[in-house]
Amino acid sequence: MKNDQFVVWFSGEDLSGRSFDGIGTEGEPFTPQFQWVAFEPQFENILVTPYRPSIGEEVEIFVRVSNVGLLPGNITVECYDGTGRVLARNSSLIESGSWVDFVWDIEAWQTGRLGLTVQILNHTGNVPVPVADVQEFEPKSGQSTTALGFAGLVVLLSGGILVAAILRRREKMNLFTAEQVDKALARSTQPPPRPKDLVELTQEE
Repeated sequence: MKNDQFVVWFSGEDLSGRSFDGIGTEGEPFTPQFQWVAFEPQFENILVTPYRPSIGEEVEIFVRVSNVGLLPGNITVECYDGTGRVLARNSSLIESGSWVDFVWDIEAWQTGRLGLTVQILNHTGNVPVPVADVQEFEPKSGQSTTALGFAGLVVLLSGGILVAAILRRREKMNLFTAEQVDKALARSTQPPPRPKDLVELTQEE
């Protein structure tokens, strides 16, 4: 097994019959170090969103499995409910020193404890999924009121901006018209004087 160790020592005695002692004898044996070469998958992280779900809400389960061994291998990860029913299953190859992520979406089908667990087949036992008890659905009236108030504020602001834009445009048109009139009057000239030969009181003008 992985944690097994070998212990090696030698024994003997000198010509006087005294036993050997020191490093390498039975009192201070050698313990050779071995490198364990195997495929070792393990759960690295298990997260649930939201942590406190309501009945009928989608629950996202995130699972990360890493390989701390020196050999690659294939794994199958399963998710179970409290009765042992398989809710999700995925398989993957994991190289040495790497990891793989799994994400499952499961609907909270009942209130109370769901009893969710995950397992790496042939490698781990059932590991509990950290999630709180499912609650009854409660409409969030405060949020609805806030949303309606925000929508009304947006409508009022939009109306105010529209009215301000119309008034601004009307003011610009009035200024433009006044400028055009002033320019036209500036360009106009006085009529030429009447010729002297036409100045006769008896002549009809």
